[in-house]
Amino acid sequence: MPTRNRAGGIWISGSFGLAGPRIGGEALSERFDVALTMSGLGRFSDELQYVRYEQVDGMDLPILSLDRIAVSKRAAGRDKDRIALSSIEDALAVFST
Repeated sequence: MPTRNRAGGIWISGSFGLAGPRIGGEALSERFDVALTMSGLGRFSDELQYVRYEQVDGMDLPILSLDRIAVSKRAAGRDKDRIALSSIEDALAVFST
């Protein structure tokens, strides 16, 4: 069941369906996917070195680097991951020049 938080957004648990939990809502103006597991990556503590922080509405959110997300998408190998990987690789090519 969705619950509201102090940021004015909404949390929808992924436990009742196949999708992961989601955070969003009108006050947040965007929807965030919360990744609970990622294929092909090291332990959480090892992956922290690839995180950068972005401030969203006064909160520092950890963001995993695109190249590490690409590693995970490649390892997962599902159709939806291969589709996303194409866009991620395009973005990496543009921003690495």
